[in-house]
Amino acid sequence: MLPRIRTLLLLVFSTTFTATFPTNAWSADDYVLDLYSTYCVACHTAPQSGAPQAFDHSDWQQRLSNKGLNGLVNSAVSGFKNMPPVGGCGECTAEDLEDLIRYMSSAKSDQGKQS
Repeated sequence: MLPRIRTLLLLVFSTTFTATFPTNAWSADDYVLDLYSTYCVACHTAPQSGAPQAFDHSDWQQRLSNKGLNGLVNSAVSGFKNMPPVGGCGECTAEDLEDLIRYMSSAKSDQGKQS
């Protein structure tokens, strides 16, 4: 009986934590940081590119509200305006693009590596 109670408590606490965890507190691992610096930084840090700027939380939130995360990933996969398909990243999967969007859409103070 004790293991069942422990499992139930873990489930309740993990669900509560997940539900209340802020959406902008996402951070990247080394692989995502490497992809970002290799494929994304040139356009997503240059306002004249027309791309949403990395860590401009309000700019990304507007796009996320309009298209949703899946819509932004689909646009990235297909290419959008001046962005080539998959952002020119031949090694990127849809999951990588999702991670990159989560990273770039986070508030500047939230960027960094996952623990």
